Amino acid sequence: MTPPSASRVADAEDVVYPVYDAAYGSLAQRQEFARALWTRSQDAAQACMESKGFDYIRPADPDPGLRPTRLTGGTGSEELHPISPTGWLLAEEWVAMHPPEEPAPSVAVSDDYTDALTVCGSRPEFSPNWEVPEAAPLRSAISDAIAEVVALPAVRDAWSRYPACMAKHGYPKITTSKELYLSIMKKFGRLMPLGGTSPSPELDQAREYELAAAQADADCRTPTYQLAIVELADRLGPWIEQHPDLVEQSIAGWEHATSASP
Repeated sequence: MTPPSASRVADAEDVVYPVYDAAYGSLAQRQEFARALWTRSQDAAQACMESKGFDYIRPADPDPGLRPTRLTGGTGSEELHPISPTGWLLAEEWVAMHPPEEPAPSVAVSDDYTDALTVCGSRPEFSPNWEVPEAAPLRSAISDAIAEVVALPAVRDAWSRYPACMAKHGYPKITTSKELYLSIMKKFGRLMPLGGTSPSPELDQAREYELAAAQADADCRTPTYQLAIVELADRLGPWIEQHPDLVEQSIAGWEHATSASP
């Protein structure tokens, strides 16, 4: 099969990615939603601990650490996972999660406090539900379209060439992009802050590995991705035209979820 032109791929992305944002929320919406869930869980923990006679030691609000949908790939399929030759921002995420200086706890924590926090942390309100029910129909339509696309013979044939391509790039043990991603994660998982500072040489090496691996993945997966994204757009485009109300419903659901943030 002749690969689609660059302009056709770009047109397909212009159809698919806005639908993804409508279904899964934009990056800004998901970050705001994550912060709201964190605040609710901490409010619940504080109320519970105070009811048990403890002054709750509230941790600092974390950075949500979410990536754009184009990088995380809301597709749930390797064939359609967005191409990212510049990496997956894992180095940036690691740095954000490991500041150079970790402040020491200002209050000694007793066993009774820890036991009470364990009980409070097990309550449902401590883990608010990460769901936008209004988006369910649109997400279901996306999943159904993806299932059709990845089953196409042309897409299966293109994807079957991935392991051999990766072997030529120096990754003979990688047969799926998920395996590659996990191998990159291991590089960062081995990094440990020492003496309150980030291990910059090791971090640089991990980042270099991430960039090289991402470029190899992009080279080897682009043929599959280009076919699949065009086929997906061909299915989602007509569906959107037939069901604009469900798209608007999903968008409104995300707007409501984020507007309800504390």
